[in-house]
Amino acid sequence: MTNAGQADHKRGVALFERGDFLGALAAYDAALAAGPANAGLHYSRANTLAKLGCPDDAIAAYSSCLQLDSAHLSARYNRATVQASMQRWALALADLDEVIGLSPNMVDAWNNRAAILQAMGRYDEALADISQALRLRPADFGAYYNAGIMLLALNRFDQ
Repeated sequence: MTNAGQADHKRGVALFERGDFLGALAAYDAALAAGPANAGLHYSRANTLAKLGCPDDAIAAYSSCLQLDSAHLSARYNRATVQASMQRWALALADLDEVIGLSPNMVDAWNNRAAILQAMGRYDEALADISQALRLRPADFGAYYNAGIMLLALNRFDQ
């Protein structure tokens, strides 16, 4: 990436941190014009688009990042989060399966996968994912709460 591209990237980061997402997006676009083969720039742009409420554009930018760096866990995880927010359950699950395959100790991936499975009515699978999350992080009170909600939905009062 050129010096100008690096400066645009740094400016984008600063603008993003200040909450100026439109300014950050413009800076990231300028940086990408100088160096389009930079996975980190596509990732930063995707996060900005997600903050701006542009989910389809964010997903496309996360996908661009992943084309350049298929092991970019945060891009895959965030793409799953955006897919889930749009109730694109199968796509979100596919990304979370990849994340868990690459990083099986990522508790948030297990919890988010459980939430998606719960939304799909697949409670037993969701409970198994929550159990895994709790094995990894026993003090995860949100996971206990979600498990309780699912057990109530299944009328399993004895567990």
